[in-house]
Amino acid sequence: YGRSVEEENLCSLSYPSFFAQDGTPMDAARTALYETSARILLLSIRWAQSALLLVTGSTGSKIFVSMNVSSQVALLEETWSDLFLISCIQWSMPLESNPLFADMDASVSKSNVHHKKCVHALQRIFARFKILAVDFSEFACLKAIVLFKPDVESLKDNHQVDMLQDHAQLMLAHHIKSQHFDYTFRFGRLLLLLPSLRQIPPAIIETIFFSKTIGSTPIVKLLGDLFKC
Repeated sequence: YGRSVEEENLCSLSYPSFFAQDGTPMDAARTALYETSARILLLSIRWAQSALLLVTGSTGSKIFVSMNVSSQVALLEETWSDLFLISCIQWSMPLESNPLFADMDASVSKSNVHHKKCVHALQRIFARFKILAVDFSEFACLKAIVLFKPDVESLKDNHQVDMLQDHAQLMLAHHIKSQHFDYTFRFGRLLLLLPSLRQIPPAIIETIFFSKTIGSTPIVKLLGDLFKC
């Protein structure tokens, strides 16, 4: 899962100030936040498209499977929130804190205890990625492990997706072994980051980051159209 155009675009996204400063209207600061969230989501979808193309039709692929579009969309519908969160974290790795998560903490009402807890959990998850100093190749493998989820009910051939996830884990293990002396421990620590992402319900992610831009339309209803673009 090499460095795609989507990965380059993600890394090149600027870090706008989401906080109202120097007379900047609060609405403008919030607009910047939601626009950045939408751009990261779109880049996540584009990355998933590239990853699926690599394994379903690219002549340069080391592994080839046959997967129809409906199965590809089903994978994306099941994993979009995790891919979005990983991309958010990757985008902000050069920083000490994640601007999106920090500003959401400031904007979520204190009375909404559940949303507040989820935002705090996201900040702790970012800190764990930061401590491990996850690199580009590790991010790509983690996203592939998330995307190729074999237990999605509507898949036509779960075995193929299981094989793809195994391949992504093998690539992660090989990369870590070539770069880190403590590769056995690091491999386990990186994989343990993923369950923490799944503790944040997609509906909460949708409400916190996208309700102002897509309204009441569920993101899963938009994914099919976005995926085919």
